[in-house]
Amino acid sequence: MLLPPVAYLVLLAILGFIVVLAQIARVPGGFILGAVFALGLFGIGEARALAMVTVVVASSLAAIGIAGTVTLWRHGVALSDLKTHVAANDGRA
Repeated sequence: MLLPPVAYLVLLAILGFIVVLAQIARVPGGFILGAVFALGLFGIGEARALAMVTVVVASSLAAIGIAGTVTLWRHGVALSDLKTHVAANDGRA
């Protein structure tokens, strides 16, 4: 299902507002619930909306993880070094 280009701008504004509300209200999964609701406003079924949101969230987390790992690697920090540092400090930074 394709939405008109203006609908994507409206979705962007709604989802940005939902992110802020979810942070203020401390609602676990608030973005996912809000995104499914917002997509439902445009006639997308709950199952399809949940699948879309899950793919977006998973790809976002994967991108952050990959970028962080590459950045640590380029600076010469290995994940084993991080574990050793945490163990040596009893979990303190």
